[in-house]
Amino acid sequence: HESTHMNTVKKNLRFLVVLLICILAGAEVDIFVPSFPELQKTFDLSPAMVQLTVSVNFLAYCICYLFAGSMGDRFNRRTVMLISLGIFVLGSAACVFAPNYPLLVFGRLLQGIGMAGPAVLGMLLVLDDCEPDKRAGTMGIFNGLVTLSMAFAPVVGSYVNLYAGWRGNFWILFLVSLAALIGGYF
Repeated sequence: HESTHMNTVKKNLRFLVVLLICILAGAEVDIFVPSFPELQKTFDLSPAMVQLTVSVNFLAYCICYLFAGSMGDRFNRRTVMLISLGIFVLGSAACVFAPNYPLLVFGRLLQGIGMAGPAVLGMLLVLDDCEPDKRAGTMGIFNGLVTLSMAFAPVVGSYVNLYAGWRGNFWILFLVSLAALIGGYF
């Protein structure tokens, strides 16, 4: 009886971690878009240089996304997901504390690399626990959450930028990813 309860707790924690990952996957690209004007002023950048922070992130994400599934199959899904989340946490910290533009771009690159693994493997870890007839509904929940996060990220980001500056948005990504990493570890 105790092991059944423990399995249920683990499944629920896994589900919660994947929900956090879905929020991150949807929000990490767009949450700081409202901060573009402040970034331009802070680092004396052209609009194209600010846009590069998005492009580098998205390109790294897309390339790493292609390999995340096979890496998870080869080396263990959970391990690859945790390493990837760790990379994302490091990238977020680099963005939070970036004293200059090159470090900010490097942080965004790490975030793109780091988000690919959890975006692919997180859902698979939960789907492994799902009964086959509930998988489609579970995928719908996760995909809907990613879409909602994408839609609301700029709105949240604009308020955070208003009250906490451009670094505030990266603090949010850092804290949510750290919570997902810790939860995923346990």
